[in-house]
Amino acid sequence: MSRLLPVAIALLLLSQSPMLIAQSPDPRMGTWTLRQASRITPDGAPAARMDQPQMETLVYQPTANGFKWVFESSSAQGRTHSETQARLDGAAYPVATSDSNVSVTRRFRQLTDRTYAEVTNVEGLVTATRVVEISPDGNTLTAVDIATNNPASAVLVFQKQ
Repeated sequence: MSRLLPVAIALLLLSQSPMLIAQSPDPRMGTWTLRQASRITPDGAPAARMDQPQMETLVYQPTANGFKWVFESSSAQGRTHSETQARLDGAAYPVATSDSNVSVTRRFRQLTDRTYAEVTNVEGLVTATRVVEISPDGNTLTAVDIATNNPASAVLVFQKQ
């Protein structure tokens, strides 16, 4: 009996390890609201005035198999809503959008413990790459958007709610 106890404990710990990994803190999880947006040219100079969103919110929610990503925005051009369920594996996940006439996918990959890459495809073509970095204190999310057809990048700063 005493020889079986260590084996039983090891099996119990191994069976729980996926749950322990899944519960490790992901600094993106939570609701983020836009605090500041700007557009810069490749040389770092400010670009022409960008359409400033009146409101922009990102939500990352943990799920059993990864996370749910929700994007809400409103600007002079109207409201936008997008969402998907994904993992940090670089695979393309279909995105439900407020414009259901286009096929949109998004890929998510973790680069470092606080940095992530998100790539958006529309109708099979890469349209934007976003690099997301979480501040060391976990309260600020900075996103740099690089559009495929625009030399200027958008820099968006979000505050955790």
